[in-house]
Amino acid sequence: SNKLFTIIDDPNVSISVIAGLIGEDPGLASRLITVANSPFYPFPEKVSSIRGALVRLGLATVRGIILTTSLFDRVKSQQGVFELWKHSLGVSRAAKALALVLEDVMNPDEAILSGLLHDVGKIPFLIYKPQRMENIWKSRPTSGNDSDWELQEFG
Repeated sequence: SNKLFTIIDDPNVSISVIAGLIGEDPGLASRLITVANSPFYPFPEKVSSIRGALVRLGLATVRGIILTTSLFDRVKSQQGVFELWKHSLGVSRAAKALALVLEDVMNPDEAILSGLLHDVGKIPFLIYKPQRMENIWKSRPTSGNDSDWELQEFG
């Protein structure tokens, strides 16, 4: 993924080159197309190519998805990971929308990445204390601040 980040960050590299490199990783390609067709991007026509997904999502979002995918893949079999991933995508979209309104104050690319990574601290809990996290998620209130129950459970 370091090579991919270097290429994505190069302003002289075409979308076709980036799509070709992503195409070498079927899992990543599938994830990008799935996200591009998700309810977070409500377009009438579906994307069926990596290039189409790149155009719809934008390179900043793609970069964030690549980064978070590697983190979430470590714990994908754990309870609640899919919900955490969906939540992170939703927060990244909201952060981008806010950044576009407040463009003098926030950089949209940084807002997207911040939204995708805002709950990354939960991943170690999922890796090292999966049963405890599952029990916590089942018993926690649906509203309120996650950091309050995390502090109560883990100190």
